[in-house]
Amino acid sequence: MKTLLATIASTLLFSTSIFAMGGDKPGPNGGYITMPGTYHVELLDKGNTMQVYLLDISMKNPTVKDSTVSLKYIGEETKEVACKAKKKHFVCEKPNKNLGKFTKIELESVRNKVKGTTASYKLPLRFE
Repeated sequence: MKTLLATIASTLLFSTSIFAMGGDKPGPNGGYITMPGTYHVELLDKGNTMQVYLLDISMKNPTVKDSTVSLKYIGEETKEVACKAKKKHFVCEKPNKNLGKFTKIELESVRNKVKGTTASYKLPLRFE
């Protein structure tokens, strides 16, 4: 009985932590969430640009202070773009509006001087 309860508890804890990272539902700004380290990254497609929010572990408190973001669009060709800081997010140019020839986006980020691992987003963007 104790083993069964421990298994159920660990399963619930594990599944809750998966959903807490995003992926299956929109983030607080309606975008796609990844967790490249001790913080979350939220990516939003805004037509001609991408917006990137660097959020804390609770998916709150976006910041650009002591932070950087760059995107790499990968497919038939690779196109790397730097992103510009706004008040609470970064804006990144897109090589073209529909991104049809690209299969993924790799996002490099530093939040408050803490570098995360490369966040990868499959294209087309969708919640899974």
